[in-house]
Amino acid sequence: MMRWMMECMAASAGMDVPVYPGPGHDQDPADPGVIDDLNGVSLGCDDELNQTSSLILLGLVDMDARGQNGIQLLLTAEQEAQQIVNAARNAKLARLKQAKEEAEKEVAEFRAQMEADFQRTLAETSGDSGANVKRLEKETEEKIQHLKTEADRISHDVVDMLLKVVTTVRY
Repeated sequence: MMRWMMECMAASAGMDVPVYPGPGHDQDPADPGVIDDLNGVSLGCDDELNQTSSLILLGLVDMDARGQNGIQLLLTAEQEAQQIVNAARNAKLARLKQAKEEAEKEVAEFRAQMEADFQRTLAETSGDSGANVKRLEKETEEKIQHLKTEADRISHDVVDMLLKVVTTVRY
């Protein structure tokens, strides 16, 4: 049947194509008719009924070609969609990698700042031992001076109180 359609298409296009019905047929290749493999009916391209049939069959072939084109279009669209998905996936991975690098950078900066604060505090509290010694000596001297001043101020009162307690007799 397919061979007949091809012959009819070639004949309608004005092409001279020999027809070979295939094995099992006793037809001359020059004979314009072809035996239909399904029901043994002779179909010739010159017949009006067969021209109508050939148009219907050409429509089916055209639909088949469109179906093949449709499948090809679907495959192409699927490939394009896959490329878009892959591009989006790669972009997402790149954004995640960039975010991770930025976060690690921020953590490193924060760690460096905290370390600097710690070192500054450590230097202030321990610092140079000579500076600490001088600071402690000054604080000690101030406290001693304060105690001497207070002792001088209240020593006269303390002596008077002691004398009074010792000299007072109780019965």
